[in-house]
Amino acid sequence: MEKVLSMSYIYAMNDVIFSIMSDTKIGIKDDLPKLWKSESEKRLVTQIGLMKCIIVSPNIVIAYAGNNINKAAELLRNVKNSSDTMEEIISAAFKIHITSDEDAIEFIIAYCDETTRELISVKNQQVFRNCKVAWLGSWEAYNEFKRLESLISEDDEKGKKSITLTEIGEFLEEDLDEELVRAYKIEECFSEVVNSGIDPTVGGNGC
Repeated sequence: MEKVLSMSYIYAMNDVIFSIMSDTKIGIKDDLPKLWKSESEKRLVTQIGLMKCIIVSPNIVIAYAGNNINKAAELLRNVKNSSDTMEEIISAAFKIHITSDEDAIEFIIAYCDETTRELISVKNQQVFRNCKVAWLGSWEAYNEFKRLESLISEDDEKGKKSITLTEIGEFLEEDLDEELVRAYKIEECFSEVVNSGIDPTVGGNGC
């Protein structure tokens, strides 16, 4: 069977910031000619990895994790060749998820416009709407992430400053919002997990 091992780790939050983070590692088991045109391209994918968060429209991002990324490519081909609405994309993602082998593919779909933000998680044979937090992939990576998140202290969040350059060329120092600082710390935790080696299917770059 043609297969790529790519359990991965994806984490998204809809809070003070709207953020989706993913690793990039791809572990190739067998050839998947539909995903690369040559052996050199295949080697490049192995060495560098793949982006697992894809902007499919000005308002929609699709992220994926699982043991068969050909299923992710299937959804992206469907989206690329149509003008699907958000609901149609969710329906297509759910159909691919529930008709695939266990752990083959999971999705996070994010929508954002001037007035609306929504995270949708497609996993465990269900669709979860309006998520504050969503994650896909490795339990080991998720557990390590939660451990690191629990170590973020109030001292880490308080008293942080930002420096900006004003229109008249002066530097302005301002206090950073504590919730925003925490969100940045969470992103640092994610990068640390990706680089930790806690799960051999997770790695590459955290982005």
